Amino acid sequence: WNNLLAAYAKEGHFDEARRAFKRMPQFSMEACIAMCIACVNKGKLQSAQRVFEKCHHKDILSWNSILAAFARSGHLLEAKLVFKRIPRRDFGSFKGIIAAYVKKGKPHKARMIFRRIPQTSRVLDPEISEMLIRGYGSQGMVMEAKNVFESMPQPSASCWAAMVECYVKNKLLLEFAKVVFDAMPERNFSTWDSIFGAYLRLKSVEESRILFDSVPERTSSWWSSMISAYTRQGYPAQALRLFKLMDLDGFRPDYGTYGTALFVCSS
Repeated sequence: WNNLLAAYAKEGHFDEARRAFKRMPQFSMEACIAMCIACVNKGKLQSAQRVFEKCHHKDILSWNSILAAFARSGHLLEAKLVFKRIPRRDFGSFKGIIAAYVKKGKPHKARMIFRRIPQTSRVLDPEISEMLIRGYGSQGMVMEAKNVFESMPQPSASCWAAMVECYVKNKLLLEFAKVVFDAMPERNFSTWDSIFGAYLRLKSVEESRILFDSVPERTSSWWSSMISAYTRQGYPAQALRLFKLMDLDGFRPDYGTYGTALFVCSS
């Protein structure tokens, strides 16, 4: 029953989750939490609170689970109320309320809570630092994001990526993004995608091509974007040459790329 209910809740099947919950011969803590999450995801906050109050012997995992559900859904007020009621907060509790503030575009408040966490815990779990960097970045607070990043002894790969994306979102700071990008110990696809998209928007087609050629693994969308960039900038021969290379490299062009190639041939 618990697994069935959790699956319904995770996939957003609220009605099925509610029916399964009502049919359970005996309620468990796991079932109550799964039903709470289903209610929160559906926007039925009062129902979630009623189900949660029925849970007996609430442990820290149950408190943190309902807090995280409110945070993910952007319900800051409800998340704050749960946080205040937690008898003995642990690191997961702080992570949940910080996520709630970041989700609501309040990174400064999130960082104030972050500073209440012991320094050792911050170092062990870089996820909160990543949340703060992304939160500041979404609000255009680049220097604040940079301060969080530089306060980390060893930034994780996800924090490096978050810092690059923070700079990319601020168009005047693309050069800083490239500096951070070049310094990254490991680069994931998301980071490559962010920096390449920024180059296509803000840099010359020649500079974009240099970055394109340096990518370890290109996707079909990268090929299409580069071909379109050549076409927009008035380089039809280069666009057609790249279209042929795309085919030789084993990538199947989509309809948009075919349309671009046909436009180049007809012009």
